[in-house]
Amino acid sequence: MKCLLPFVFFLPFFVHSINAQSFVSGVISDKKTGERLPYATVVIKNNLTGASSNQNGEFDILIPADIKGDSLIVSYLGYHNFVLFLNQVKSPLLIKMEPQSFGLNEFIVRPQPPTHYIKLALSKVEQNYPSKPFQTESYYREEVLENKKFIKDTEAIFHTYYPNYQDTVSNQHQLILHRQGDTKSIDFLQDMVEKKRAKKKKEAQKKGEEIKENEEKGININFGGPETILKMDFIKDKLPFLDSLQFKKFNYAFGGVSAYQEKELLIIDFESKRVVEHEKQKGKIFLDADSYAIVSIEYHSDFVVPLAVRPLLFMMGYEIIDPVMEKKFSFYENSGKWYPKHFQWNMNAQLIKKHMFKKNENSTFTIEQVLSINKINTDKIVPIPEKKRFNTALKFEEQVHNDKHATWSGVNIR
Repeated sequence: MKCLLPFVFFLPFFVHSINAQSFVSGVISDKKTGERLPYATVVIKNNLTGASSNQNGEFDILIPADIKGDSLIVSYLGYHNFVLFLNQVKSPLLIKMEPQSFGLNEFIVRPQPPTHYIKLALSKVEQNYPSKPFQTESYYREEVLENKKFIKDTEAIFHTYYPNYQDTVSNQHQLILHRQGDTKSIDFLQDMVEKKRAKKKKEAQKKGEEIKENEEKGININFGGPETILKMDFIKDKLPFLDSLQFKKFNYAFGGVSAYQEKELLIIDFESKRVVEHEKQKGKIFLDADSYAIVSIEYHSDFVVPLAVRPLLFMMGYEIIDPVMEKKFSFYENSGKWYPKHFQWNMNAQLIKKHMFKKNENSTFTIEQVLSINKINTDKIVPIPEKKRFNTALKFEEQVHNDKHATWSGVNIR
């Protein structure tokens, strides 16, 4: 494949050259349509330091003062790489990515069915993914909305120790930084609590009693949390559509070709024939056409609430309309090995509070989670001490271990 250097335009305002340690800000978009490209990969080529653009295609990246003679590389699925020497970088950047197009002669008819190449990809895990321990720094964000209103906004920085990326041994996470906006209660549940509180207060006044403010707390349903996204990993947690024992439960087809990091990708489409492990799944697998490494997976799931759970919800007076989930994770190649880069998990669901003699109350919830790996370290790696390991069952604020006194201004987020 031809390597094409995309155009880069410099915004005409607030332009400054990099000096010492600086943040570079920018916006990434499609050169032809102008559409912004969310969650694009931005890295310093030989440093394994990077960032991801946000949902609006915007990014910030910290350029360390000691890096000389290196390049800034922007990669996005389906596009040519954008490359610029660091000594040419000025901030803010407006980056126009060039789409990668394929002619009919570039689509090679594969002699084997799609499942053959999935098996081949899994057989080459030892060749394509790191076998030695490494450590990452990642940015986590979760937004929870009820009826399009924010009720939860959480950000965190994690250090993660990967003992062996090809093994089933669990990764170890250490929470470095954490911040959270005001958490709000769910609207109709809070209304119920307020009415109950008012009734108790009225009854107490009749009896000459007093209710303390902290005697009855508002109801909060805790949707989300980092457990799901921290465990997203097709190697350590084999997904049904990658399991040869479950291939018969899915339909597979070749979906054409794409590109990433100037590599040609083979696309395999899949869709479950029926519900598999409480989910009806449909998505795409992107394979490097040369090494058969799995570069990215993205899929959509209609989650079916288990029958055993439905009576419990009914007894509590609730009904959850089957949630819809989207998952996406991608890797970045460096020195012949593919490292984890970006994870995304979204869910939409409707929660109904049922009443016998009046109108039911409805709330629609949206959960959006992103885990973006900004740094990878492969030298002098040590496990995270057990007492500092993050436990998803505990609160964030109880588990911050900021050993190196990191600050929010020193991390690559936007």
